[in-house]
Amino acid sequence: MKQLYFKTFGCRTNSEETNAYATEFLSHGYSRVATPEEADIIVINGCSVTNQTEQKIRRYIASIHEKYPFIEIALTGCLAQQWQDLPRVHGITWLIDNTRKKDIVSVVTSETGGTFTGTLSEKSAVSQFFQIPHPENAQRTRLSLKIQEGCNKACSYCIVPRLRGPARSISAAEVLRTAKHALRLGYREIILTGTHIGQYRDGTAKYLDILHNLLSLDTSLRIRLSSMNPEDITPDLIALFTEHNNLCHHLHISFQSLSSDVLKRMNRSVRAVETLQPTLAKLCTQFPDFSIGGDFIVGHPGESSDAFSHTCARLEEYGISYGHVFRYSPRPQTAAAEMNDAPPSHISTERSRHIRKILESLRTQFLEKQQGKTEFIISEKKVYYKVLPVIIFLLRCPPTRMW
Repeated sequence: MKQLYFKTFGCRTNSEETNAYATEFLSHGYSRVATPEEADIIVINGCSVTNQTEQKIRRYIASIHEKYPFIEIALTGCLAQQWQDLPRVHGITWLIDNTRKKDIVSVVTSETGGTFTGTLSEKSAVSQFFQIPHPENAQRTRLSLKIQEGCNKACSYCIVPRLRGPARSISAAEVLRTAKHALRLGYREIILTGTHIGQYRDGTAKYLDILHNLLSLDTSLRIRLSSMNPEDITPDLIALFTEHNNLCHHLHISFQSLSSDVLKRMNRSVRAVETLQPTLAKLCTQFPDFSIGGDFIVGHPGESSDAFSHTCARLEEYGISYGHVFRYSPRPQTAAAEMNDAPPSHISTERSRHIRKILESLRTQFLEKQQGKTEFIISEKKVYYKVLPVIIFLLRCPPTRMW
């Protein structure tokens, strides 16, 4: 059977979907290789959130086609969704959009190249045909459990709702069944993931109901939340951190900006961001080991020098201990793409560099405060002895200290 190499660009959801694809291909007799040159087929899970990422993937495809002209390429994910209306893209054998990615194995197995597309709607299935590796491949200790896909928001800069479709959710019963199976296989941490997990719905059940059920399943099973929006950080969620020791002391929040003027231009909730500050400050006081991460966009249309400075000045107020920074990139068919007052590219680059320095300083301060503490850890990779404490930062320790 043919050998496959997998390449992922983009978010955690993409990474976990790639793992799902790999498992499904393995169950159909394919083998997975560690380098592109060993492969017969390269499966690319692409991202189209920014123009920079899209161009990076174009260059990657071109380099593969140049170095290994006989290797076939299957492109899926959000970039395939974005490119579905284009004529055959040079170097790609199979272009499989988000509506058809659940069929990726059968499409590739058929060996008939082409573009495989459909229409995303509220009735579209969540692309989750495999949550957990086969027992013989279950070597990881952390499982990213995808509970929903899609988003119903309309942020001015964001192309994701068009590429991922409206919010759809896995049933609460299926989430619990998968978690129990993971526990039996020896997983010690579950990360709830999705495009926008705060929009999880199964009848009257919301993400807090799912979270409460998982936390009560086994007190030794750690539960971690992936990226959330400010409006999803409610008093009921905060209460769970006090009530359950197995809820990891970590939140990653998609702030995007701390300036009310910019948030309005982004079509995001100003009130949610403003009211969150005292809540996070209280959380960090109650739990000194609590790690708060944030996503930030610089250079969005309408971001003045004062607005950017306001965001930088308030990072510490929100208890932020690390962050991811993205330079604004206009995406087709988004409201922001029609705005003509974005800062020049060199200004955005300088702002990105400046805020990254502040975030790195905050990260260092946070880590210094954790020195001398004892944490329960989970070994994630034997080879590098990489481990994860309840907070989010990675540690490395020699094998003699693993337990």
